[in-house]
Amino acid sequence: MKKQLFVLSVFAALTAATVYGQDFNKLKVDVPFSFHVGKATMPAGEYDVRTNSIAPGVLTLRSPDCKSAINIITIPAQAPQTHERGMLVFNHYKGEYFLSQVWNAGTNSGVALRKTRREVEIAKGEFKTEQTELYAKSR
Repeated sequence: MKKQLFVLSVFAALTAATVYGQDFNKLKVDVPFSFHVGKATMPAGEYDVRTNSIAPGVLTLRSPDCKSAINIITIPAQAPQTHERGMLVFNHYKGEYFLSQVWNAGTNSGVALRKTRREVEIAKGEFKTEQTELYAKSR
């Protein structure tokens, strides 16, 4: 029994170390306007934006004080060119902003977010979608 407990403890420790050591794509972005992510509305402010290799389809946005945070499922995206800096892309309609894409620095990979019912409803009748790009701060 003690041997099994020891083996289980070692396995748990190695698993935790592996999870902790996963590559995270991190961005720090200052968003000067409130915006929609999924069904949530996030206030203007600074955000840490993260994706990771354990749950590659999940995007996490969190304010430094953790008062504003959300996890949302995304779709993988590829750009024809490599982005030198990480950035967030917002769709802008009638004064409202919707997070649309997140691009990682030094690569052509990123994630896209599905349009919510609200975004589709507001976008009706718009002939052109304005996009706003916010670049990540240097670390």
